[in-house]
Amino acid sequence: GGLFSMLQLILDSWNMGDWSGIAGNPAKIAMGAISIVFNIILSLQHYILYPTRASINISSMEYIPPELPSSYLDTYRNP
Repeated sequence: GGLFSMLQLILDSWNMGDWSGIAGNPAKIAMGAISIVFNIILSLQHYILYPTRASINISSMEYIPPELPSSYLDTYRNP
């Protein structure tokens, strides 16, 4: 959303031939920039910092962390 908002400002100013429209709307620029920054942060977290997911065994509702192999759970499972 932020990218298209800023692109709209640029295209409107280019179409009108008046580039003061970009500087004349600082709230729209700020909201677009904040949106882009948050999207970058969330993308970094999702794809780089925390790429693996834990899984849940539905039949026993047992939580299986991503770093433990299933053989570990078979060996040390509580009766």
